[in-house]
Amino acid sequence: MKKYYFLLVILSGLNFHIKAQTKHGIGIHFGAFDFYGPQTGKYFLQNRTLNNGDGQKKVLYWDPAIRVSYWHELHRMLDLSIAGTISQLHYPASSKDSLFIKSKNNDLAVKQAFLFGSLQVRGAFNFLDRNKYFAAPYLTAGANMAFRKGGSSFSVPIGLGVHLKLAQQTFFNLESQYHVGGVTHLFHSAGLIYRFGKKEVVERKIETPVIADADNDGTPDATDDCPSIPGRKETKGCPDTDGDGIVDKMDDCPDMAGKPVFKGCPDSDGDGISDKTDACPQVMGIAKYNGCPVPDRDADGFNDEIDQCPDEASNSNKGCPEVAAAIVEEVIEAAKGVNFEKNKSVLTNASFVNLDKIVAILSKNPELKVDIEGHTDNTGSAERNAFLSQQRADVCKKYLVSKGISESRISSVGYGDIKPIADNSTEEGRAQNRRTEFILSK
Repeated sequence: MKKYYFLLVILSGLNFHIKAQTKHGIGIHFGAFDFYGPQTGKYFLQNRTLNNGDGQKKVLYWDPAIRVSYWHELHRMLDLSIAGTISQLHYPASSKDSLFIKSKNNDLAVKQAFLFGSLQVRGAFNFLDRNKYFAAPYLTAGANMAFRKGGSSFSVPIGLGVHLKLAQQTFFNLESQYHVGGVTHLFHSAGLIYRFGKKEVVERKIETPVIADADNDGTPDATDDCPSIPGRKETKGCPDTDGDGIVDKMDDCPDMAGKPVFKGCPDSDGDGISDKTDACPQVMGIAKYNGCPVPDRDADGFNDEIDQCPDEASNSNKGCPEVAAAIVEEVIEAAKGVNFEKNKSVLTNASFVNLDKIVAILSKNPELKVDIEGHTDNTGSAERNAFLSQQRADVCKKYLVSKGISESRISSVGYGDIKPIADNSTEEGRAQNRRTEFILSK
């Protein structure tokens, strides 16, 4: 860190400023003279009927030319330009030369084209800095001397143009000039201008900055969140004792590397509960039990949340001890004699004798519970069968309660025709499916 600051001090003593000087420029332009527009007041494309019978077509009465220009930057907003232009054209004799107009409008007329050249000096005022903007428009004005066979003429060009920046020193140029004096005319051009010049390197001494760092930890006070306590650059100058990327002042476990989600504390068992609040930090658990596993009080392999007998050990029967097989058989046999009138939930007379047998068994074994299930065959609608089976199971429950069996020991549910034990396509099978089952548990 000290080496870094030493190097910074050495380098900061010098400031190198490089500036590209593009005070000169050369351009090549393709242009066109328009004498016809000022002569007739008709500019740009005009309809014309040809004498050769081809009908009407649109014609642009401009004479092509080539211009070479030199540019010199007097100021970033002002340029001086010298340009030479050459063309082959028919020069009108006056501002209203009828023969000139006729020659332009009549393809069959005799046209005399002579070499035409001009030299121009003008200034260009830039509305925008061309080095900063893609499009930089400018206003131009100056003096123009033209030479042709039979004479010369002087005019003052006034115009508008724009520089379009293509690259750092290359510009696409568009310009239109209106020439006053001599024979009034317009000149339009489009071309490329390349700006050039040498690069200047200016070396300048500057004052070495003094960087305040009160705790001397390499992080300047201006960006140090703990300016009076040495810390790490990665944590903005604040200490991080356990190196977990969380500064001590925001770390709930500053001496143990942890994760941001746990405010800097670890989760050793990976159960998503921070060790700081985990009652069993080395064993995966759940939040409901403070990070410990679900308890199993009777240690029978069924945790208390699914063990129907959490204080009686049994490795089967949902954690409850098995009911003696003989008692189960007695109840099954008795249940076979519990029947109802057809399509009703009214018990037959013979059913009461069998229900009393079940009452006697439950009374003798008060630890037993019973689930009463009502079932039907598939005759009739499923909705009707579910309703009827529930009514029949409820009637049996009501009878047992009336005989002194606690309602808390009894549950009743109707399954309709969804749990057949025989084939519903035969009368014998349907008879077996119409049943009421009594399932014992502890």
